[in-house]
Amino acid sequence: MSQKNQKSKSICQVSTLQNSTKILYTRSTHEQHASSLDDFSYATFEKGQSSVVALAVTCIIFGSCLILSLITYFYLRYKTCHGQGLISSRRRNAHEMTTQQTPIIERENNGYLMEDDVLPASLESFKQQLQQLVDGLERQPRNALRLNVNDVIGSGRYGEIISGRLTSTETVAKECALHVLSMDDLNDSQTQAHLLRELRQLKKLKQQRNELLQDFYGISSSADWFYFIFELHRVSLKRRLIESRQAAPAPHLTSLTEQLVLQWMYELSSALSYLGSCQVIHRQLSGYSVYVNDDCKLKLSYFGPPHYVNGNGQQLDPCRWLAPEVLRHGQSHATVKSDVWSFACVAWECCALGGTPYANIPNSQQLLDAIRAGVRPAQPVYVYADLYQLLLNCWQLEPSERIGFEDVSFGVRQLMTSARHALCFDRLSSDTLDTLPLYLPMLETQI
Repeated sequence: MSQKNQKSKSICQVSTLQNSTKILYTRSTHEQHASSLDDFSYATFEKGQSSVVALAVTCIIFGSCLILSLITYFYLRYKTCHGQGLISSRRRNAHEMTTQQTPIIERENNGYLMEDDVLPASLESFKQQLQQLVDGLERQPRNALRLNVNDVIGSGRYGEIISGRLTSTETVAKECALHVLSMDDLNDSQTQAHLLRELRQLKKLKQQRNELLQDFYGISSSADWFYFIFELHRVSLKRRLIESRQAAPAPHLTSLTEQLVLQWMYELSSALSYLGSCQVIHRQLSGYSVYVNDDCKLKLSYFGPPHYVNGNGQQLDPCRWLAPEVLRHGQSHATVKSDVWSFACVAWECCALGGTPYANIPNSQQLLDAIRAGVRPAQPVYVYADLYQLLLNCWQLEPSERIGFEDVSFGVRQLMTSARHALCFDRLSSDTLDTLPLYLPMLETQI
């Protein structure tokens, strides 16, 4: 600013005494004003500058924390995806190596090691292992058995299942199912390995009896035959559900109550949870491998094949109950989480009153593609969201994402507190409620 444009103000003092007036002005220079302005600027912005520094430091700290959080998140996500990729790679390699004789030990998602069936080195080795396992089981004298050879109720890779009676010191004989094994029919090494595996599992389960499992009475043998003796139940869960259906104008879709159906689901999940605690995998769970006794309690069969589907001697095709990893790779990839998938299919059968899972898919070849595309057994209109969501949690494509049997049992138990809010079998005026899921036995049997 030029000198001529600069203006200044001064303070004056006026005094008057005896008609005499005097005026006194203060002296000031422009340098004094500039000095005062500088002092004012420094005093004004000193505290503000400290606040800016503090704010900058705070932003740096929080920004660093945010960056570290993002780095940690992406690192953990990478490790998780990388670990899942390694598991998938190991599974593919194991599937490609199934033609080799070397036993495969693989860590599955169920939390413990599963060993594939180890093929016996020779027939003599198989007989020795079989005899050792048989010696550890309860024995029954051969003359205590009464065989009904004309009543063949099932057959599988080990031989036939016939009915019979077990007489002992008790006054009343027990009706029983006899799994008949002939040494002459056990020449295939794969069959021998499967039998040894099931006998090891049978020995584990025999150590602690569970009332939800089919009772094992013991084993009897002769020169060339073995008889594995189990309690006999002729009514499968599948048959009980189908026979309970009621046509209009009955007020209910079934003679069963909602509470009983949920109770069956709870009993089945508890039985499978017990198998899992013993590190036993069922592998062939369906509505045909579960039986209903005279007290309306479930009994889970866990040894050998299920009984015939019908009186024509047709065998079950288990594909519609199998988990996708088993459908794709075979039983060598079965885990407890595979049983979780199969349980949900049986639970859906209970809700559908014996309906056929995936009734709109004609053959097992198309089944795996449909499952991988997201197809699941449809939700019946009388089954409510909470129960169906529980089944969906069991039908996750990735085994590690499926819930465990403890969570299943807890969830079903919660639904049992108000059963009719989970499913309702009342027949209403709506026509859709009269259309139960289809039961197509030709899709459930082997051709």
